[in-house]
Order: sequence, then C-alpha cells, then structure tokens
Amino acid sequence: MTPSGDHASAQPRLPSLAPPRSVVRRILGPSLVLGLALATIGCESKSSTSTGPSPVKCQVSLEAASNSIDATGGQGAITVSAQPECGWTASSDAPWITGLTPASGQGSGRVEFQAVANPAGTMRQGHIAVNGQQIPVQQQPAACRFEVSPVAPAIDAAGGAVTIAITTLAGCPWQASVDVGWVSITSTSGTGTGSVGLRVSANGGETRSAALRVAGQTVTLTQSSSTTTPPNCVFSLERTNEAVSALGGSVTVAVSGTPGCARTATSGASWITVLAGANGTGPGAVTFNVASNSGAARVGTLTIASRAFTVSQSASTSSCVYSVGPDNQSVGAAGGAGAAISISTSAGCAWTATSQTSWIALMPPTSGSGTATVTFTVSANSGGARTGTVSIAGRTLTINQAAAASTSCTFSIGSHNQSIGAAGGTGVAVAVSTAAGCAWNARSNDGWITLVSGTTGTGAGVVTFNVATNTAAARTGTLTIAGETFTVNQASGSCSYSINPTEQAINEKGGPIAVAVSAGAGCGWTATSNESWITITAGASGTGNGTVRFNVDSTGGKRRTGTLTIAGRTFTVDQDKKNGD
Repeated sequence: MTPSGDHASAQPRLPSLAPPRSVVRRILGPSLVLGLALATIGCESKSSTSTGPSPVKCQVSLEAASNSIDATGGQGAITVSAQPECGWTASSDAPWITGLTPASGQGSGRVEFQAVANPAGTMRQGHIAVNGQQIPVQQQPAACRFEVSPVAPAIDAAGGAVTIAITTLAGCPWQASVDVGWVSITSTSGTGTGSVGLRVSANGGETRSAALRVAGQTVTLTQSSSTTTPPNCVFSLERTNEAVSALGGSVTVAVSGTPGCARTATSGASWITVLAGANGTGPGAVTFNVASNSGAARVGTLTIASRAFTVSQSASTSSCVYSVGPDNQSVGAAGGAGAAISISTSAGCAWTATSQTSWIALMPPTSGSGTATVTFTVSANSGGARTGTVSIAGRTLTINQAAAASTSCTFSIGSHNQSIGAAGGTGVAVAVSTAAGCAWNARSNDGWITLVSGTTGTGAGVVTFNVATNTAAARTGTLTIAGETFTVNQASGSCSYSINPTEQAINEKGGPIAVAVSAGAGCGWTATSNESWITITAGASGTGNGTVRFNVDSTGGKRRTGTLTIAGRTFTVDQDKKNGD
C-alpha cells in the first residue's frame, strides 16, 4: 500500500523493477495473473466482491443417440454438455434404469446406464435427470407369446360350459372367435392372462367338431355323439388338416375304415362345402370345396367319419405380398430343430403357419402380421425316409427327414385284383401295409383307370380308384401300388356272362370243383382266385363258353368262406367239415 499525504509526494520515485505483464503471464500462468490483478485492484479500492459461476452459465443440455432400449434390456448412454467449471449430478426416476456411471461430474461428459428386461407387452418410459434437466428413456415391449390350454377340449352330447385359459404377458392383447352356430363365446377379446368361456349346445346327432381361433392359436372342440357307434366300426383319415390359399379350391381326403360301417361328412363352416362323400360305408374318400377368401385369414372344420379335419385359409392376397424361405430343408433321422423360416411382408399383412404332418411341430407364434420368423422341431424317425410339409403365409414348404440307419421298408397290399362291370365306377379301396415312416406311391398304368386318392403316402394307407365305362370288348389294366401290381378286369360293354353253379359247399378235406361259363362267341373272360387256399388249375381265361377248374385246400377243421371272380361274376366256396359228407 502507498501511504497518503504530502510526505509521500516528497519521496524520490525509484525506477520500476517489475517485468512486463506478458512476461508475468508466461511465468505465473493465467490463474496466478488473475490473482495478482485482483490483489492490485484491492490495493487501489476500499472494497471488493468475489462470486462463483453464475447459475445461467451452468445450465446443462442432454442428448441421447437413441432413447429407445430393446425389450431384453441392456446398456444405454446420454451425453451431458456443460461449461468446464460447472458440476452436475445424475439420477433416474425409474427403478428399471440403474447403474448410472458416473453419477456426478464436472463439465461435459457421458453417463452410461443399465436397463433391465421389460416383463410386459407394453412400452414403458422413464427419465434420467441431470441438474433439473430431464431426458426420456423408452423401452420396447416384450414380444407377446400366448399359451392356450386346453387346445383340444372335449364335451359330451349334453353340451354345457368349457373354459379356455390364456397365459401371456401383461399388456398383450388377444381375440377369440368361432364360425359355428352351436358354440357361443364370452370374452371375445382381452389383454394379458385371462380366459375364454364357451357355451356348447346339446348335440342331437353324430360326433362333431369346431375350430376356434384363440389368441392366434387353433383350438379344436369335439362334442360326442348322442348315438352310440358300434365298437367294431373304426375310421381314420390320411391327414387331419389342410392349408388352402386365399383363392380356395377343392380338397380330397381319403378315409380308412371297417367295411360295412356307415360314415358321414359334414362342414362346420359356411365357406366349406362337401362335394362328394357326404355319406358312405367303409373306406372311401371325401371331397370338399373351399370358397375364395377376400378378408383376413380364417380357420374352419369338417367332421369326417366322426374325426375332426381342420382347414386353414390364408388372408386375401389382393394387397399383401409374402416371401417365405427357405422353401425346403432336410433334417437328420434324430430329428430336432430345423432352420428358422423367414416371412417377409408389409406391416399389417397377416399370416398363419400350420403343420400338415404329425411329426413336424411348429413353435409359437404360429400367427402374426408383418415380417417375422417361424421355427419348428422334427420328431426322431425310426422308419424309412419321409417327407412332410408345413404351410406358412399360404406357401407350402417341404421338410425331408432321413431314414433311420437300421430300417428296411417292406410293403404289401390287401388285394391284388378286382373284376368290375362294363358300367365302371369306383373300385375297391386297396389297403397298403408298411412300417411307420416308409414312403410309397401309387400310379395307374392305363388311361381308363384313374386314381381318386392315395397317390402318395407314408406308413399304412389306402388307395382308391375309378374305372371308366367300357363300350367295347373286355379289357384288363393295372395299377402299381407301393411297388405291387394290382390288376383290374373289366367286362365287355357288349358281352353278357353267366356261371353255373354260383356257389358250392365242400367238406374240410377240400378237393376239385368245376364251374361252367356261358358267354357269347368272341366274348373274352378271366377267372381269378381271391383266396390263397383256392387254386385255379384250368380255365384261368377263355373266350365264349368254357369251364373253370380249381382246387380247395384242406381246412384243418375250421369253417371258412372264400370267393373267386369268374367272368365278372362271384363264385362262393363254403368249406366246413359238415358240408359235402
């Protein structure tokens, strides 16, 4: 400090020894220079005030590369922008946003955080706050997956109530629908875990089935018949479902069953119409038509021989285009998961996926909209090589499975020939016997014999065929079924035949029998045995009048009845030790 008063002015002024200000700044640095300047001002003033950074100057701004976190959780980060001397702290208002690192700092920086998985099917939002400024953090909803139970409920003929349980994440929406009049639904839509109540009317007829669509899953409800089916009448279908494109079309299903047992086929949906086979007995086939679909994907059922048959039809393709692949793949005999199948389409375009083969199981979800993937598993194969299909977004994809290493496939057919009249018509159903997984096919070798069903199969199955009307001479044709030859003999359209006698009883020892054939000159005929214990010894074929001779083996004491087909007529042999004595 410089003293004040006259004495000061009388002192001689000494030369200044202070270095230039620029030199001081270089030596002491900016912060020390600032301190010296303040000290100098203090010496020249009677008072001074010192303050920190102003609140306005220390405002922060927040940024995030993306404020959306995947449903599975993970790491995120925000950027803090502030002046170098400004301190800050960070906090979260959401318990699922944790691990803020660092929780405090000074100047600009980066705050990382962790988000736990979202347990709900709805989006959620929290905030990260820094010095009173907030930035939102959104987390995507968890993928909605649905479990429906039971998927195949049954109810007796009296009807009543059925409850279908739906298990899913909170916030996941679902719907339920049915296309038959004898089932009504409560709770046709909901969110999260819930249930669907069904009210089933009493059944006054045969066993019937209905396909419901519940949370994107197919539920098949079966109601028993009010009448009792004879215990010896058993039917089975070559397959139990079919996927049809939006264009619709006709479908044929082969039916295997006990000969002589009556069966019916009825549709449970207005857009499915039975064309042929609505009534029949024993083995046969049912043909139905699926109308074109101009709306969303739909599911309907038929009841064929008291068995449920499900039809899944894809949505109208007027504005939706789908790409599905790969369209075929191979799986080893041990089975397991196949490669994921990709579905590419526009947002909002609905699709469904169904397995058309019992040993291929689709994993949820089996329906949805927009781009997605579908996965599946294949059961282990203990038989021969086999091929199955799945239908996804109206496309049919092929799954090939290798044969078990130790499997050898053998085949046999129930009969090897049939004689049929000149008028033609449906031939007998030919049963194919083989091990599960062994593949076979059938083909006609003559143009006037047409296969109706069973052109291909795996394991046991049935082949049916049709014979055209014959207006000329008698003819013979063949089919090849599972590698075996089946012969069809058709009578002439202008020839008439008779045999005498038409039946005969013979004792347990058997022996020879002769049958006279009457036919017009030039009219050809054949004779075939339909039993292994009856052997034709002469007259297996002929023209005009003739005689067929055959021998009957010993029965060993048990009664039995067998037939021969002679000139299109049936000759019956009744063998019993009491006969012919």
